Amino acid sequence: MSEPNYINPVLFFDGVCKFCNSTVNFIIKHDKKQLFRFATLQSDIGKQTIEIINNKKLNTDSVILFYENNYFINSAAIFYTFKVLGGWWHLLYIGIYLPSFTTDFFYKLFAKYRYKLFGKLLVCSVPNPAILHRFL
Repeated sequence: MSEPNYINPVLFFDGVCKFCNSTVNFIIKHDKKQLFRFATLQSDIGKQTIEIINNKKLNTDSVILFYENNYFINSAAIFYTFKVLGGWWHLLYIGIYLPSFTTDFFYKLFAKYRYKLFGKLLVCSVPNPAILHRFL
């Protein structure tokens, strides 16, 4: 399987997680340059990405960001997402300098309870036709 070479940053997320879908909508709203592309981890391209990374710990609890020919996972993906968003959001990128075992611990703790806190969709949501071109 050949590794894709995306031009834009691609955020892979849990398509049935209500919080994750809300986060994607937040990013779309604040991504003034329309840089980000999105794909669910449940999609074929999401499953292929997990295979490419070949990390046995990755699943739909994870978030993956492909950016500048690198894959960033979990808390690193979040911090790099803020960096790419720009504006005041890029200030949150400073979190990348915290120890990853700490930031990933809190990421995984939140991910474990996200369905209980925010709910779960029965199926992956379908994007609005106006933004459909941003989804892979």
